[in-house]
Amino acid sequence: MTRHADRWRKCGAWLAIAAAAGVALGQQSDSPPLRPDDAVEAYLEKLGAARLRAEQLSVRLAAAPKEERVALAERLGRLYVQLLTEARSPEERGTWEQRGRALLR
Repeated sequence: MTRHADRWRKCGAWLAIAAAAGVALGQQSDSPPLRPDDAVEAYLEKLGAARLRAEQLSVRLAAAPKEERVALAERLGRLYVQLLTEARSPEERGTWEQRGRALLR
């Protein structure tokens, strides 16, 4: 099991909460419903849970069909820049820098 998969499993409670909270995200009744992964991402963004959102996007990117990968990678890249900017230690900066470089490969 990869490190990302293990972290994602630990986030299972967030998935259940976010899926149940899809209506609470301010969706209009005339707009199409969010897909579960998109609802989770929106919920995590609303909570300001950037690190958890990065994990969620990373797992989604690894399993995404080709046509969705570019959009997911762009969002993940922007999030890595944000996390890198907000890093409080050299170790934390190194982590986000390493993930950003891996994303570019």
